[in-house]
Amino acid sequence: MNKNIMILLFSLLPSLLFASVDEKLEYYLQDENLEKAVAKLFVVGYPGDIYNYTKCNECSFLLKELQIGGIMLNQYNLPASELTEFDRQTAFRKIRSLIQDIGYQSVSNLRSSLKTQPLLMVDFESYRFSSVKYPLSPPPSSLALASTGDANFTYAAGLLSGYQLKQMGIDVILGPVLDLNLNLQQGKPNTTIRTRAYSDNFDIVYSHANAFIDGIKKSNLIVFTKHFPPYSSIDSNPHSQASSHVGSSNFIKSELEVFKALSEKVDGIMTSHLNIGSDSSYLPFTFSKHQMSDYLLENKGISNHNLYITDDMSHMEAVKVYQEKNNKSYADIAYEAFQSGHNLLLFSHYGSESDFNRKELANSINYIAKRVRENKESKAHLKRSLKRIFTIQEARIKQRIDVSEFDHRAEQILLDTKFNDIDEYFTSTYKNGAISLKDEKLPNLTELSNDHRFLLIADKSVLSQYDEFKNRGERYTTIPKPNYHSIEEFGSFLRDELRKNDFVYFTVDNIDDANAVDHINIYFPKLLEKLVILLHENPSYLKDSVINKAKFILGNFSRDPISYRVDLHFILYGNKPKVIDYLPVSLNNKSYHDTSGLVPINYASNESVIEFFATEKERKLNQENKNLKSELKSIRMRERGPIEMVRLILTVFFIVSGLFVLLHVSFALIPENKRSNHYFNQVIHGINIVFFRGGKIYNYIIVAFLVSCVLLFLSFLFVDFPSFNDGVEGLKPFVQ
Repeated sequence: MNKNIMILLFSLLPSLLFASVDEKLEYYLQDENLEKAVAKLFVVGYPGDIYNYTKCNECSFLLKELQIGGIMLNQYNLPASELTEFDRQTAFRKIRSLIQDIGYQSVSNLRSSLKTQPLLMVDFESYRFSSVKYPLSPPPSSLALASTGDANFTYAAGLLSGYQLKQMGIDVILGPVLDLNLNLQQGKPNTTIRTRAYSDNFDIVYSHANAFIDGIKKSNLIVFTKHFPPYSSIDSNPHSQASSHVGSSNFIKSELEVFKALSEKVDGIMTSHLNIGSDSSYLPFTFSKHQMSDYLLENKGISNHNLYITDDMSHMEAVKVYQEKNNKSYADIAYEAFQSGHNLLLFSHYGSESDFNRKELANSINYIAKRVRENKESKAHLKRSLKRIFTIQEARIKQRIDVSEFDHRAEQILLDTKFNDIDEYFTSTYKNGAISLKDEKLPNLTELSNDHRFLLIADKSVLSQYDEFKNRGERYTTIPKPNYHSIEEFGSFLRDELRKNDFVYFTVDNIDDANAVDHINIYFPKLLEKLVILLHENPSYLKDSVINKAKFILGNFSRDPISYRVDLHFILYGNKPKVIDYLPVSLNNKSYHDTSGLVPINYASNESVIEFFATEKERKLNQENKNLKSELKSIRMRERGPIEMVRLILTVFFIVSGLFVLLHVSFALIPENKRSNHYFNQVIHGINIVFFRGGKIYNYIIVAFLVSCVLLFLSFLFVDFPSFNDGVEGLKPFVQ
């Protein structure tokens, strides 16, 4: 069959379900199909990119031969640096083509109605930690969102994230991060967390994570919270070193409370490779069946529908150290992770140039299948895992849509928020999330004399965001950070620029930038009075002595290019940032700033689900259709007014006359010898004499009752029956 036709069929039939979950289970659990069943447990990094996916043999191996359960997309699959050469719509179509090809290949040689399509997964945390950037706009960092003090910003971040990802064709978002944002020591940051976590305060983490998840779920995406055990208190970065938890097991259990509180709203939890035992018996949580059972699997506070997915097992040093210490192959660790209780096994990096390649993947699948054949407990766990996987696959595939034109501005879905479009949202978020870590106000450049000179130093990649600063005149200059061989050299460069200028604005984006500032603090402390620190990282990057002695520190906590541009609102236009009381992370072990009393503003949500459209033309037609319906309803209400007034009069006649007839019938049914024995009956007798024995009036009432009854019946038979609200709207002009 022609490939283009297959892609078209795939996109037009996203909800095609060939077999029920039970039928799939019956098929895949047959002994001869166990390898295919085990393949459904693996989520593997995609080896193709936007240029080579049509000629990617490894891609075909994953999708056609193995029929893998999930695909992880990474930045190298969708390189932003190359996609930005195209306009947003063209870049979006290139990504959509790759994603449609994944769907096409997974069903192209479909011989069985029992094949399944892989779930497509991404990280989408912030500009710094997202699988895809342009043409999408990743959300602000969790720390930047929490710094607004308002969970409405976080709800909108989830709303926009889900809306963009669903248009692209993504099924699963690995996030949000529920780890606490702890700063154990100023100047020695937790490089795993950085700005990825909301706060070190449980209440703040819960409020913002809850809001983000609610926003995401408007697009019906699958959500995995992460990481447990959290990377809040660790001695090193698990991506580059073996990592162990620093603290008690009770503290870990307390951190689990946020996961428990949100477990009913999400679809699963990503575990971590953190060692929570002694270093001498190094065992990452991923491979510990006892710890998985104790904290998660047997925990009644966690929803039993949750799936458990490992963190990446292909590229993280914490896993490699475990393999080397214990002479474990990829097949060994895959089985251990499965046997410990995981339902999905993540290998984010796969390919011929990766340690985890075709041979290792095939060996891992075959080894788990072999052990499943030998072990009833393993087979039972495989069955439970497949049932959960097939269930969420079935539900998600029903929600897939075909979009040919990317709606980036997202004006319609933001109607119920305080933002007009996505650009206004990001600018407003970074403005509201900016915090001054010092009491001193930023220099007011308009009040300074004309002989003052101002310099702004930033990374070359974001320097253009400060063009407005440079364009104010010859006294305003911007320069990129230099290439350097040592912190001393970098610090000396900063020293020289501080001496030449009256004020120097310096962006702190990483640990080297922070160390350059510390160099000034140690050797040239007087120059700190001229330094304005623009902090785009976690405050823990700054040493406590720098925070104490520096005069100006403006925290923005994001690496998004827009966040750098927003700095100018405070540098040039006199906007006032929030005071440090709003900072959602404690500083210097809570001695300089403590978040204990900080409570975020809750958000307001509605129950509506986002509408998706293939093109902007379709969206406009839909809006025009809604406007026409609204206008038609108004016309019908105006036309319905006289009818409703007549109906109202007839209804009054019907009710009043009916009551009189009912009274008369009731009185007639009472025996004459008992009619005067009760006060109520005497009242009825009096009414009967006054109204019904007084001549023709009784006949008139009978006629009114019958006529109103007939006319009401005819009005509802031949005229549209309105809703209660419609009827009220129609009567308003007459009532007024």
